[in-house]
Amino acid sequence: MPSPEPMAQDLPPSNEERIRHLEETISDLRSQGDDTKTLLQQVLDRLSPPAPVPTGPPPVRTSSRSGHSAPTSPHIPPSAGRKKAILKPSNPADFDGDLLSG
Repeated sequence: MPSPEPMAQDLPPSNEERIRHLEETISDLRSQGDDTKTLLQQVLDRLSPPAPVPTGPPPVRTSSRSGHSAPTSPHIPPSAGRKKAILKPSNPADFDGDLLSG
């Protein structure tokens, strides 16, 4: 015959047990977050090459064949020699006033 007293598993957990369980869950989640962050950083490091270290302006090379350096042309950006395209709207389509014809 079952005893009239409730079983231990039927009793609600005490506040201390609830708090302990919540603290363990939070600790586990933080650990998982740290692991995920570390793994993500490793993936990013593999996917993106390291940025080149700027060393300053490149050295000027001189020609040593004749003692005179060849004349150099200034750097011209690719768009400097082209005219700027001017976009104009097109003329409106013919409209006879009939809204039903579309």
